[in-house]
Formats: sequence, C-alpha cells, structure tokens
Amino acid sequence: MWYNLGTGKSESNWWDEARGDKSEAENQNWWDQPQEAAEVAPAQRSPEVKRQQHKTWLWAQNNASEFFPNSDGPENTHLNDPAYAELGDKVHGPYVRKAGDGFKHYPKHETGKFDRFENLSLDVSYKLRLNVPPEHLQFVAQYLIDEGYYFKYLSGGAHLSGEIFTVYIGSLDLTRKLAGELSEALRGRLCKPINKREVEFAPNVSGYFKATHDGLDETDRSGHADFLRTMDDYPTCDVRGFNTLKKFEDVQREQAGGRWDYWEAPVQPAAKRMAFDESHEVLSDRFGEFFYGRGA
Repeated sequence: MWYNLGTGKSESNWWDEARGDKSEAENQNWWDQPQEAAEVAPAQRSPEVKRQQHKTWLWAQNNASEFFPNSDGPENTHLNDPAYAELGDKVHGPYVRKAGDGFKHYPKHETGKFDRFENLSLDVSYKLRLNVPPEHLQFVAQYLIDEGYYFKYLSGGAHLSGEIFTVYIGSLDLTRKLAGELSEALRGRLCKPINKREVEFAPNVSGYFKATHDGLDETDRSGHADFLRTMDDYPTCDVRGFNTLKKFEDVQREQAGGRWDYWEAPVQPAAKRMAFDESHEVLSDRFGEFFYGRGA
C-alpha cells in the first residue's frame, strides 16, 4: 500500500471510492467497454457536412420572421444628408482613390483583412455592408483605413439601401471573424442594416456572397457567367445571402405574369427553394470551403 499525496488517502481506499458501488466484475470490464467517440473538430468534418451546415444556417435566415434580428442599431433616417457627398474630400491615405460619388481603399500589401480565391478579382468574395449615419462617417472610414480593410465608400453603391461602406473580405471563415470584430469595434456607430438581399453576420453587420465580376459576366475566365448580378434592393426569387443562377430571373419574371417590376412580385415558395438549392450547390462545387466554410 502506498500513500497518495494528491488525495491524502491510502491508495487502496482511494481506488475503492473511485470505483463506487460497481461489482468486481463490472470494474474488471470497465476498460474493455466502448467509450463515446470524441466529437469531430469542425475542420475535420466531411465537405458534405460543412456544406449542409452552411446551407441550414442560410436557409434559416432566408425564412426568419424578422430581418437582422440581432441588430439593435437605430434606423438611419438621414440617408439624404449632404454629408454623404462631402466625405470623399475629407478622407485621405496612400491607397484612397476617388471613384464615382465616393472612393475606394485597396491596399497593395497583405493586411490580413482579405483572402482571395485563387487569382480572381476581390469582387468574387463575401462582402460586408455597414450602414453608417452621417455623424460617424469619418470615424468609420478612418478606422477601416487604419485597420487595412479593402473597401469602397458609395462608389456606385445604392446608399439609400444602406450600402454606405462595402467591405470586401473573401472567404466565409474570415468574413465571420471580421464581421464580429467590426461589430464590436464600431458599436454605437452603426445603424441597423436594411438591404433585404443580405444576411446578418454580426449585430449591425450584414453581407452576401457574390460570384461574378463587375462588367465581365460574359467573358469571365472563372466561368461564373451563369450567375446573376443581384439588384440593389431585391434578391432574385427572394433568395438572400448569395446571388443566384441567371435562369431564376426568368422564373421570377414568368411568375410575375409579365409585370415590368417583376422583382417586386411575390415568389412561390417552391421557386425560392429551387433557386436556393441549385445556386448553393453550384457555388459549393466551385468554391468549396471558401464559400461554405470549414465548419462552425
């Protein structure tokens, strides 16, 4: 018999207590009994499991009774404020370039705030949207510049739909990480998202995945010409979170009975589900974990 310094008990008594009331036979067989399998780490899950997890998460957001339920920012009631047009003259930096009615900030060095799919344009990526009121525009712009984000301010974005800042991130995993950081760092400076083609990545931070290049849909060497560039306010077939295959625009137009504003017409649930499933499958096949992530 030896004395266990950790328990202060003789080893024979300690072992007896640890075994509890099990019979001798039960204790002899304990090591031979099958143990529960350890949970598989997210990165080790099969591609099919990861795809399904992502699909389930997105479909839930597509059918939620409330848009952006975790976003508690105020409504932006000042989208026509002249301050939006004036910001471009107040923000400066080595990589800030005027563009249309706004500006772009595309660093030329690695900042850790963007990851690219192969050698494609940064436009093939998850994008985050920040709906910012006039009084916080300059602070948010300078924060994004200082932190090395790739982003555009207005520059063709429909700011009346809350597209004030568009932040290019890339993969799903980096998007989820940086969305949380942006939400926390800019707490109290963001309004609630309002663009209904997007999904919520963090409180007051929304976004979606885009699979086409601006202006290159027909000659895009990456082969994504079959994806429709979503409109500013209206998702095709009411699918949110990613752009859909072009053929579903025709489906939506047909269901609208020839209305010129077919994108505002109600969409049959079966058409929405089909557009969601087929488009998600094609994106998953082409982009893999870049699109559906390594697993939550």
